[in-house]
Amino acid sequence: MAEINAGLGNLTELKGFILAASMRAQTDYDAQLTAIGKGVAGMLAEHCNRKWEYTEGAISEFPANRSFLLADPYPLNLTTPLKVEICTSWQNGAPVWTELTDVIENVNAEGGLVYLMGYQGNYLARLRLTADGGFWWLGLDAETAIPTGASQVPANLKLAWLLQCQSLWLVRDNLGVTVAGAGSVSFVTLSLPGYELIPEVRELLTNFMRYSMSG
Repeated sequence: MAEINAGLGNLTELKGFILAASMRAQTDYDAQLTAIGKGVAGMLAEHCNRKWEYTEGAISEFPANRSFLLADPYPLNLTTPLKVEICTSWQNGAPVWTELTDVIENVNAEGGLVYLMGYQGNYLARLRLTADGGFWWLGLDAETAIPTGASQVPANLKLAWLLQCQSLWLVRDNLGVTVAGAGSVSFVTLSLPGYELIPEVRELLTNFMRYSMSG
């Protein structure tokens, strides 16, 4: 059976971290755990101002008056070619893109930075970077083997995701009831306004922040 994508890992990983061994084979909470996993992954992405999923042919756009491009998602896969294009005009209501060759001076694949040989235009023109990048995990897509040159989710980012999922699972009252006494069950309604990242997760995410840059 194919693994189910649950955010920054698959459902099997998430159940293994959160549920007791006796409950992992059950499917009663699969939908809730998958929703939590994907929601937390989105929460971490928003906090870090970046995308996580490995994407082929991901496109990022920038003003042309800069000497570097900061791709998203990253890290970049340099076993596939990078493509830089420029748009200086529109025709028939659509941008006209022209590929630029021999304009890349250097690349920081881990940080998603593509350094150019100087400015390629003014602030009115647009640059477009097409690249493969991001993190891959089993369950992200139908593939069962990591694509050549792709990067797996680092252990500290995986831990941040799992810890935050666990925190939300515990807060949520996943059984939907609280046993108030023998033969008495009271139902709990949980509100989560202002739910935030736990301190341990914030610390783990420090090196994954994507800052806005100009140049």
